Order: sequence, then structure tokens, then C-alpha cells
Amino acid sequence: MKKICISGPAVSGKTYAIEHINNPNVLTYPESSRKVNCIYPELLKSGNIEEFRKKVCQFQIDIEMMLTNSNDNMIHIFDRGVIDNLTFLTLQDDKNFTSEMSKVIDYYKSGTLKPYDIIFYFDISPFTKPTAMLLDALEDPLRKSTINTNNFKEHIVDFRNSFIDMVNFLGLADKVRVTSAYPTPEGYSERNNLIYEIIKEGLP
Repeated sequence: MKKICISGPAVSGKTYAIEHINNPNVLTYPESSRKVNCIYPELLKSGNIEEFRKKVCQFQIDIEMMLTNSNDNMIHIFDRGVIDNLTFLTLQDDKNFTSEMSKVIDYYKSGTLKPYDIIFYFDISPFTKPTAMLLDALEDPLRKSTINTNNFKEHIVDFRNSFIDMVNFLGLADKVRVTSAYPTPEGYSERNNLIYEIIKEGLP
């Protein structure tokens, strides 16, 4: 089994990439925040972002723990992972960060969680002019509830810096492959084709 995570700031094309993978040897997992929002829609409606983040972290860990002892020959690709969740906790100065970070470290050390084989970081230049695709994506209700979509450039920079801190602290910096794309369907597709070729190299 190979375990891959696609990380990056909001609207960088992670879900777009996941949804366009068409390979019987690849299993994909949607962003945990969307699953949690479906299960507990009242949390964001009431503005309880702290409890929402806590449940997202646990949901992601539960999914990844189920795969730890898997011996299949599949490639498992996650739309965001535990590192993204820790990154968001630091950005929002969440009091749960210390306990969640300790939990992830302990799980990695004990082998309860299998580290990612590759972490694709989908970057966006903060100087990118807003495109129709980007502006439309920023209107997503979940994004509006969890990040400051009115200052998206700041989000890009802050997320990148915090993410770098997280992977360095967890000793996973060597697993990260950074790639950038212009936020249009054509730009994302061009980038994704390169990603898919890398993924194919890891197939049995």
C-alpha cells in the first residue's frame, strides 16, 4: 500500500485533482471537513469552529488508522491529511493544537499511523490575479465558514508557512513535493497530468 496526501491552501485544486483520477488501482478519500460538516451541520451554523476542527482531526485520524496494517497493492490518496488539520489549528490559535500534535507524534512513533509516502503540496502564488474559477470556489459556504475568504492572499502565505513548520517538526519534509498551477481548468489539468504520471510510477 502507498499512502499519498494532497495538501495546500483553499481552492488550490486538491479536490479537482482527486475527482479527475480514473484508475482502478487508486482509492481516493474526500476532504474530512466536508464529511464532518455533513454529519454535524449545526457546528458551523452556530459558529463553533473549535469543536468542528476537533471532530475533523479525529475523523481524519480514524480513517488513516484503518489503513495502517493494510497489505493491499492500492494507492490511497487523501484530499488533505493530518498535517493540514494541524496547520489549520495553528492558524486559528486553537487550544486543541498541543494535544492534537502530541497525538499525531505518538501515533507515528508507535506505528498506529502510517506516514505518507508522498505529500503533494498544491501551491498558489499570492500574486495570482483572481480567475473566475478561483472566485467561484471562494464562494463555497464551507470555505466561507472556516477561512477568511476576503483576504485570500494572506491565507495562502499563512497556510504555506505553517505547513512548512508542521512537516519540519514531524520530520516529513523529505516527503513533500511542491507544485503550482494557475487557477483555471486548463492550468489545473496541466498540473494534474504531471501528478498522475508520478502516481503511476508507484503502481504495482
